[in-house]
Amino acid sequence: MKLTSPDALIQALKWISTTPNLFTSELSSFIADSPTPCDFILPEERDESLLALAHSLSQPSHLRLGIYYERLWHYWLHQQPHIDLIAHNLPVRAVDNTIKKTLGEFDIIYQHKERTVHRELAVKFYLGVPNPNLKDQNHRISSMNQWVGPGLKDRLDRKMQHMLSHQILLGSTKEGQQVLAERGLHAIEQEILVQGRLFYPLKGLCPAPEFSHPAHYRGLWMTLSDFKQNHPLQVQSTYHIMNKPQWISAQPQSPSISCDELLLHLENLAAPEYIYSGEQHIFIVPDDWPKQASLTAFSVFSNPKMSLKKT
Repeated sequence: MKLTSPDALIQALKWISTTPNLFTSELSSFIADSPTPCDFILPEERDESLLALAHSLSQPSHLRLGIYYERLWHYWLHQQPHIDLIAHNLPVRAVDNTIKKTLGEFDIIYQHKERTVHRELAVKFYLGVPNPNLKDQNHRISSMNQWVGPGLKDRLDRKMQHMLSHQILLGSTKEGQQVLAERGLHAIEQEILVQGRLFYPLKGLCPAPEFSHPAHYRGLWMTLSDFKQNHPLQVQSTYHIMNKPQWISAQPQSPSISCDELLLHLENLAAPEYIYSGEQHIFIVPDDWPKQASLTAFSVFSNPKMSLKKT
């Protein structure tokens, strides 16, 4: 099955309708309580608009996960009879010495009943890095800097800091207010939706981050050596290799493979691989990945003690 087939898109739409925010409003009043502003109506598989979206997303340039995710949201909001999608990816620019500088963009602005809302969207998958200095097994929370992206270029604390101190406040800037006023928008609410999954380490202690939603989606990560050590216990299991569009899917769309076939696929593992097996979501990482991840999480350029100010 193609990853952007109508059925695959329906599975992705189911995912975004049911995946809770990674955080609760205890972190910030901007955090959306629910992923959807109203009942989520799914399209029929032969719906012409869904077929058009599938064709559009079949182009390679659209398969970046963030773009794929946003396009699904644009599509769904367009289809709802009681929601008006006013704008999406609306840029805000400032002029400095006749040079236009982009300050950011409004991800989506929609109207539902009496509410006009600016919503910032993010879909993120982070792996928890154990703190080598934390020995207390009863410690119940981790620092956000301990959660890093599989590619080691992204970190949870930095992402949330940017969303809370910059992205969601765009409408409060002079330039942002001007862009809104040009569209006749004045009284506007703000909300943040961060969907995704947090992967906990097979070895080491890394509790859930502070203010995380108690029902947030979870997974497990382990090194390739750890997976091979458990190989005798998993020979009867079947696996799905989750290509990026499948990361946001209610069920895997790729064919199942055996454990031996998976081991062959992982033989020259150079980057983390997302695997699904029997309701379990797993990242298998190269053996040197934990050391690199620890440097990302606890480097001198990070501030492990940084806390996000509640807003």
